[in-house]
Amino acid sequence: MDGFSHSQPPQAYREIQWVADTLVGLMGAGWIINYAAMIWHSYRGETYSMAIIPLCNNIGWELVYTLVFPSPNRVELAVFAAGVTLNVVIMIAATRAAKTEWRHSPLVAAHTPLIFVGGTLLCFTGHLALAAQLGPALAYSWGAVICQLVLSLGGLCQLLQRNSTRGTSWTLWLSRFLGSCCTVGFASLRWKYWPDAFGWLADPLVLWSLAAFVIVDTTYGIVLYKAGSFKICGSPSRCQCNPTVILQLEAIMVEFMLRRPLKSNGTSQNRPVVFMCVLLSPTQSFLRGGQEDTTQYYQL
Repeated sequence: MDGFSHSQPPQAYREIQWVADTLVGLMGAGWIINYAAMIWHSYRGETYSMAIIPLCNNIGWELVYTLVFPSPNRVELAVFAAGVTLNVVIMIAATRAAKTEWRHSPLVAAHTPLIFVGGTLLCFTGHLALAAQLGPALAYSWGAVICQLVLSLGGLCQLLQRNSTRGTSWTLWLSRFLGSCCTVGFASLRWKYWPDAFGWLADPLVLWSLAAFVIVDTTYGIVLYKAGSFKICGSPSRCQCNPTVILQLEAIMVEFMLRRPLKSNGTSQNRPVVFMCVLLSPTQSFLRGGQEDTTQYYQL
């Protein structure tokens, strides 16, 4: 964050500063799109898109560098102000969806506002402590690294746990991934053209963090593709499954059972078909939102 550097940028950096500022703006645009899409998914699907801990951590970090240590760089400050505002809306939407999303854990569902407030306060004071320890410039960058890794890991774990694209989309992933790649871009320019202030960006731990981010977020894209190919949901009201695939599977099973040969005593072995269809018809009702009579079955 060049707004926190006490040294004056060298001439080489000043010549390409417009490129760095453009990448900062693109980073902000990517994350704003990501946050707006999260809000849309939250109100449309009665769920939330960012896990609780990464959300609290993001808001805590953004509050520190919007209110306590604001950057003199207007582009950066505008990005932070927009980000923290949208993150608060995301938190409100997540609180609204908590009773549905956490119905399996009444303790969390009943105390979600308290969890968010407490978690945000804890992260906010943690980032303040980091700034007091390292100084605002280094703490900003290391805080951003922590936020990125926690968010990437939290998003991947959430996707794996849900085994569904519910609450996410390609827009969400790409806007976050490309926005963070823009961060890598302007950080690289500062490291190359302003080494006195940003030479530490080539340190081993920074490079490890970069590799971890790329690996985790690329894995997220792969899992998102797999989850989109075979979606499993836990709630009919928010089901995004493809009913055609399930119904085709049912048809194949029924056809297989109908072609079974007769027993030696001449009786038909097709009776299990009726039982199987009684079990399968609730699946169709589930896929259509639970509105159908689940006692219906195929007439053989």
